[in-house]
Amino acid sequence: MGLELMPGPSTAAISEYKKETKKHGEDAYNLLSRYKTTAEQLGVASDRLKLVELPPKGGASGVGESLVQYAHENRSDMVVVGSRGMGGLRRALANLVGLGSVSDYMLTHTKCPVIVVKKAHSGDDGSHAPGSTSA
Repeated sequence: MGLELMPGPSTAAISEYKKETKKHGEDAYNLLSRYKTTAEQLGVASDRLKLVELPPKGGASGVGESLVQYAHENRSDMVVVGSRGMGGLRRALANLVGLGSVSDYMLTHTKCPVIVVKKAHSGDDGSHAPGSTSA
């Protein structure tokens, strides 16, 4: 029985991952910017709306903790987070290995109201504003 070493990800794969991650971040920021503008148009004071990118404390598993701390320090009135929609079995397995849901963490650790936005259905690009109707 020998030890077999598996090759790590290629430079091209890492580059592609970073490119995709950056694109997803930009897409999320653009979508949230549109919703922020809509909220302002509906009368929400712009100083009450914050669009902030937070670095996770302690890696990806610390994202929920970072958000809770930010919400507490800034006396947030409400937090809106997304949900990847992993489903019951995948979520249970992820929780077993310490990869719990950020939205679950927020719901149980944040003192202000938390709104969890579910993943869009296929074919829904999320481009309609809250309160609007889609064709």
